[in-house]
Amino acid sequence: MSVDWNSLFSGLIGVFLGAAIAYFSQRQLLTMQLGAADESQVRAAKFDTARRFFGFRHSITGDGFSTAMNEVFVVFADSPSVIRAMADLYATLSSPGKPLADDKLVSFFKTICDDLKIGYSTVGDSFFIKTFNARN
Repeated sequence: MSVDWNSLFSGLIGVFLGAAIAYFSQRQLLTMQLGAADESQVRAAKFDTARRFFGFRHSITGDGFSTAMNEVFVVFADSPSVIRAMADLYATLSSPGKPLADDKLVSFFKTICDDLKIGYSTVGDSFFIKTFNARN
């Protein structure tokens, strides 16, 4: 019995090549799926922070707003426009007399909405400043 080495090697090469292609394509698919999961988690964290910003805007000196504000540089790290708007707001709130504080706050909120693709064209700027409180 003679062995056809060419056929044997070409068969083995085909098997190994097929296995390698299957392995790398599965790995790529898994990487893409995990990346999508991470992206959705980041988006959920951004929404949670935004929800607290808007929920606690009645007291920007309170703990709830301050906690959300302290999360911005982490949660919105991939959004330079939000980081810039936060820095502008912080600089304004730190300056004597707090000039244009309302304008900077509105700008900050709008930048967050833009990043999260939350529409606000149906409300005016005053809605970002006004707060609902049935006691008042």
